[in-house]
Amino acid sequence: MNSPEITLKEEELDIKAVSLDILRQLYSASKKLLLYPLGHPITNETLKKPLEWLNDIFRFKNTFVIQTFGERLLAEGLLLDETVFVKGLSLDLKKHNIKSVEFSANLALGDLYHFLNKLLEPRSPTNDYFQRYLDSKGVRTIKINGLNPLPLYNFDETVIGSPRAKFFLHKRVKELILANPDVLFSYYFGKLKNDDQVAHKLGVDLRLPFLANSFSSVLSEMPEEAILDVFKQFIFSSNWLGEIPDVKVLESIRHLWKDYSRRNNNVRVLLSVYNLFKSVGATPEILDLVFDKGALARLKAIRDAEEIIGFLKSSQAREVDFDYLKRTVFKLAVENHLDALEQLLEQLLSCLDVKHTDTRQRGLRLTIKAVETLADGSFWEMFNGLVKGVVKMALKLESNPEIVELVGWIANKSVSLHRCCIQTLKNIARKSSRDKKKLADDRLAELGDSSIIVDILVDAVVTGKGDSELYESISSIASQKIALSLIEKIDSSDKTVRARVIKALIGMGKSIGPEVTRILANIIGEGEKTDDETWYRMRNIMRVIGHIKYIEALPYFEVISGWRQKRIKLEVISACEAMESPATGAILSRLAVDSDDEVRKAAVVAMGMSGHPDMVKYLRILFDDERSARVLLIVALGRIGGSYARDILIDLYENENIFKDLNISKKEEEDIKVAILKSLSKIGDDVSKSRIELYSKKQSDKSGLFKKDVLSQTAKILLNGNQSLKNPGSVK
Repeated sequence: MNSPEITLKEEELDIKAVSLDILRQLYSASKKLLLYPLGHPITNETLKKPLEWLNDIFRFKNTFVIQTFGERLLAEGLLLDETVFVKGLSLDLKKHNIKSVEFSANLALGDLYHFLNKLLEPRSPTNDYFQRYLDSKGVRTIKINGLNPLPLYNFDETVIGSPRAKFFLHKRVKELILANPDVLFSYYFGKLKNDDQVAHKLGVDLRLPFLANSFSSVLSEMPEEAILDVFKQFIFSSNWLGEIPDVKVLESIRHLWKDYSRRNNNVRVLLSVYNLFKSVGATPEILDLVFDKGALARLKAIRDAEEIIGFLKSSQAREVDFDYLKRTVFKLAVENHLDALEQLLEQLLSCLDVKHTDTRQRGLRLTIKAVETLADGSFWEMFNGLVKGVVKMALKLESNPEIVELVGWIANKSVSLHRCCIQTLKNIARKSSRDKKKLADDRLAELGDSSIIVDILVDAVVTGKGDSELYESISSIASQKIALSLIEKIDSSDKTVRARVIKALIGMGKSIGPEVTRILANIIGEGEKTDDETWYRMRNIMRVIGHIKYIEALPYFEVISGWRQKRIKLEVISACEAMESPATGAILSRLAVDSDDEVRKAAVVAMGMSGHPDMVKYLRILFDDERSARVLLIVALGRIGGSYARDILIDLYENENIFKDLNISKKEEEDIKVAILKSLSKIGDDVSKSRIELYSKKQSDKSGLFKKDVLSQTAKILLNGNQSLKNPGSVK
């Protein structure tokens, strides 16, 4: 097998695979050496192969460690697979009482020859015989049974994994550094100077040049908290308040940042390091020395924002240029520096809450410029965050003309951009003092009555340009003008448009109930029509009425429930179901005995879906009508639940006269009683369970129509099912 390339990347170097190759070559060479003496050309070629593989280890580590573990071998702390050559080498080592072998980096062909040649000889007479033999041959690069070998992996802490598991060098180096972060501080501070110090720090004899080349890669992959801890160790180790910083510390941090940023441009880490320097009082000049040009460019917007905040805090708002503010806000938003942007916006709003009129006026203009910048750049999340800040200020009991003016400007601006933050005014109207409440109410009424605003809002719904904020804003205004404008679009030929219009109308709630009911009344006044246009309009209006639960429209539902068209009746049922009100019971009861089977079933299901106890009395009356869907009716009673429904179900099950008086067939009676058992099981209270248990023991008359005792068997199944839920595994 060919040896690996010396330039093999650490990321690709599988320590276990390389170790197996080394042992394979050692075992193979030991067998060939029986035929040739030291110095023979074939001997040299034979020894070169394992040495080349060992040199691949010696590029990054000073020793290669083999240890015995029972009948198996460990190489660099990894348990190796039981192959022929591993077993053979293990037997040879145990024969000489060898527990560990350490091959050092200066290993020569002659050293390897003496080791392998002696390994083939009979058992050593004493434990130290093998080492004394190597010493006599002048071999200093192979240590037998050393006290503290330094394998790359700790066998006791390493997961063995599957036989094909890979153990990459780069990953292991990263683990070692994360477990011993002090090695980074020592290296970048210039205290880590040789391989012995590396072995002392890490417990592994890695070569310092290799480790130094690995730091940049490892740093770039370290968790943020870990890398920040390293920077903290450097930054907090020096005093930054003096005129002249510690040059050695400064150079160390520059070197550390250079190695980290070479492969990782994590802005969060950059900002965290920047804030660490600020927390210890480092001057801008020091920061210019630490960070490279790329990092300083990414920090520019933040530093500009800090300068603006400084002016605002010192009541020098007039020193802030509008274009400078616009560029800064835009860059902060583009680069997603949310914390810095939030601090800047908070400081702008603070200018509106001071006593000095000139500062408030300048702050208002600067805030409007910031809002415009966010809106024009479509930075909606940040825009909304600023609006929330305005809301928070506006809800204070103290008020001033500037904040009121800003609220009105934002409302108009947000609507014109289809970003409808009118909820701001709604919150002010709901929670503020009397004067501000009236101001907000008037502003909402003004917006709702504005033809331009209404057109913008309705157009946003129709074109699909709005999101949840659009519908929240329409809900906040909830004006008659918006409702009527939306209703005009409710029978659009585009299905998605109809869906958005219905959603907007439903969001306005019961306040639009009179308008939609009036439209329904007009449709009904024209009499029953069969054309699709009238149907779609009426259907969509009914859906809105149902979802806003406007029960005042039920008289009109009662009228159209008597019309001939099946689709109208089904839509009446659907709207009544959405209302979830017992007031719909009379209409649903009427439809539950309709001539159409589908209508009857849908009405009964809707009564059950309401979940209202008042529906039980309607369902019991319907049971006596032969036109009703009795099995579905029983299911509906079970869905509603409660003691009233339960008692009716028990009475229906036990009172045989009911079935006789209604001339119900034995087959239908059985279906109904099975449904009753299931409904009682669904109700699940103690009374229901006891009745099911009673029914499970009661045998029906087998000489009658029933060939099998279906009811008692059903009761048993349901009873066992309930018990198994309480005690899983008890039912076999």
